[in-house]
Amino acid sequence: MNKCPSCGSSAVAKQAIAKKAGAAIGGVSGVLRGLSATSIGASIVLITSSPTGGLTTTIGRLASAITAAFVSGAAGCIAGAKIGTVIDHYVFDAYQCNQCNCSFRMHLPTTPLPVQRTFEASQED
Repeated sequence: MNKCPSCGSSAVAKQAIAKKAGAAIGGVSGVLRGLSATSIGASIVLITSSPTGGLTTTIGRLASAITAAFVSGAAGCIAGAKIGTVIDHYVFDAYQCNQCNCSFRMHLPTTPLPVQRTFEASQED
């Protein structure tokens, strides 16, 4: 259990610095990627289709662009948040006390992670 070094309270919350930034960056880049993919697809359709598309084709393309932007944006946001959570754990590890608003970092243990070793079977002649 984490305790505040200033007041000793156990009411501390982890500051998700990289998670928030990763979610924002991933969401924006996902939306832009979705719109880019839709515009490329729309230009291919314009080249290969007849010019008599009408209003329904325009509405369909607009709906496709909006859907692609939402789906890609959501996927980018989720991926960015997951990567940010890992970065928060291993790099920032920042906490804030809810009682005295003190911000502090927890130090990770200095013991190295266990390494799995694979041994080759010895060949007998």
